Amino acid sequence: MQKFNWADVPASSDEFAQPTPGGYICRIMAVEDCPERNYLKIYYDIVDGEFKDFYTQRKNNAGIEYPIMYRSYTEKARGMFKGFLKALEESNYNFIADKFDGNEQQFRGMFIGLVLAEEEYLNKNNEIRLAIKAVKCCSGPKIRQGDFKVPPLKKLSAEQAAKASTTSYTPFSGTNAAFDDECPF
Repeated sequence: MQKFNWADVPASSDEFAQPTPGGYICRIMAVEDCPERNYLKIYYDIVDGEFKDFYTQRKNNAGIEYPIMYRSYTEKARGMFKGFLKALEESNYNFIADKFDGNEQQFRGMFIGLVLAEEEYLNKNNEIRLAIKAVKCCSGPKIRQGDFKVPPLKKLSAEQAAKASTTSYTPFSGTNAAFDDECPF
């Protein structure tokens, strides 16, 4: 192993503050059209408050992509898409929802208010985990005024939860090392 001056390295832990359910002012970082499914993938980051640039820092430090929210523009979902456009209009100068010309790339760099909430999911090992996702778009001013509601935790269905792994993890169970000393704590 390479030698370091460990006296100059600050200690850290695996635990760090992460966004919690609530309302956030966000910036659209990228947009991807999926025309075969009639929806946009909208990548975002938080731009204000305690978690300002959280996802950009995570991307730069760990290579994890920005979170995505999906906006469908199918015929049945066009009213909801118009709500998204209105939230953009109320959060940005020089954007008029009624004059949107279909160029989704103009959303890059725009501000929007997002309500983030928690939901359960099964990971690749069929373990129940929590994710925080954008569940509602609104204007930035509504977020600043606290004029939004955070939905409760979205739990897996009973059927999905039944698929969850029931195996338990024992730390160091995969090691073959023999320990002669007792643990000092």
